[in-house]
Amino acid sequence: MGFWFTLFSFNYLILLQIPLFQAHPQLKQCVRQAIERAVQELVHPVVDRSIKIAMTTCEQIVRKDFALDSEESRMRVAAHHMMRNLTAGMAMITCREPLLMSIATNLKNSFATALRVRIASSEAYFQLISL
Repeated sequence: MGFWFTLFSFNYLILLQIPLFQAHPQLKQCVRQAIERAVQELVHPVVDRSIKIAMTTCEQIVRKDFALDSEESRMRVAAHHMMRNLTAGMAMITCREPLLMSIATNLKNSFATALRVRIASSEAYFQLISL
């Protein structure tokens, strides 16, 4: 799983004008974690499904297009490129909506946890002071 994240370079911009981040600046740290968790949850199932579909499609197209071509190396190179492009395209198409939903869910959970911890610690602090 760590291999995938060495390939990803997350570039994101958190708008400081968002009232939630103005009121609770510590929540900005939760954004990257939520994105990484969502990608981890979805990457393997989406890629596996995309590979299965692309493999079947690629096999049929290559058989048809290279049926009369005697040069095996051209067929291998074409099949390799086609598999790579079909798999990437399928993964991008099929993961967009589930990825957005997963990021939203992870953000809600992370924000709720971070806010609960802060509220609980501030309540405990005020109780200690009042003693």
